[in-house]
Amino acid sequence: NVRFHEDAITHVEALSASIVAEGLLQPLVLHPVPEGADWALQPTKGKSKSEPKPASYGIFAGGRRYRAIRLAIERKDLPEDFPIAASVRDLSDGEIRLLSLSENLLRRDLEEYEVHAAIAAAIEDGLSEAEIAGQLGQTLSWVRQQRRLGDLHPPILKAYREGAIDLDQAQAFAATKDKDLQTAAWAHFAGKSHFERRPASIRAYYRVGDHEQAKLLRFVGEEAYRAAGGAFELDLFASDVQQRGRVGDEEILKRLVEVELQRIRAGVRE
Repeated sequence: NVRFHEDAITHVEALSASIVAEGLLQPLVLHPVPEGADWALQPTKGKSKSEPKPASYGIFAGGRRYRAIRLAIERKDLPEDFPIAASVRDLSDGEIRLLSLSENLLRRDLEEYEVHAAIAAAIEDGLSEAEIAGQLGQTLSWVRQQRRLGDLHPPILKAYREGAIDLDQAQAFAATKDKDLQTAAWAHFAGKSHFERRPASIRAYYRVGDHEQAKLLRFVGEEAYRAAGGAFELDLFASDVQQRGRVGDEEILKRLVEVELQRIRAGVRE
């Protein structure tokens, strides 16, 4: 299940009361648990010393409904043998994650960081960006943005989840996929005030849209720079097309600039 926001997971009182009053209106969707999955171990009850056995099925659509039913049973509002309608889908991990995400996106009650994490994990599970875009009815650029945010340097992602930085700041930190650069940026900005961590300041640290570098790149030509092995990275979140680039190999750019200047000097002397 792509949802992991603790309050949303555990606060099911209203849903529990609704199921007691109206019944389970929407069935759960299950998937078989892979053999040896530690996450599926059920806690032992009472004083039994037997080893916990893994559950036979996991829930990828309806986890909150299931917890709401358990709450009602614990409160004796429902009988212990209350029947739970469910269907079983035998899918890959990536497909399961994507279906869970699709269901929750339609209800529009996921936290933004849960969406980012689900997209990144689905790609790690083997799904392509194009497959995800097609199944969710989203653009390829949207999927790439979600993936970039879900792949943020862990301390930055943690700060975002906990509200220490907002979405605009998280997007600024995700202006590059270079994890070493993200790590250095977080070390630089982590202890600063919210005002000092403005998105523009974070991008300036990365030199995204740097005027001087852009001028030198135009001077030598982007094709020549790339042909020499230079990387040019686009900021997936910048609104201004002219301010989206980041030169990834400044030494290569400087070397090409010097070569071009030498050619011009030689022409002038001649």
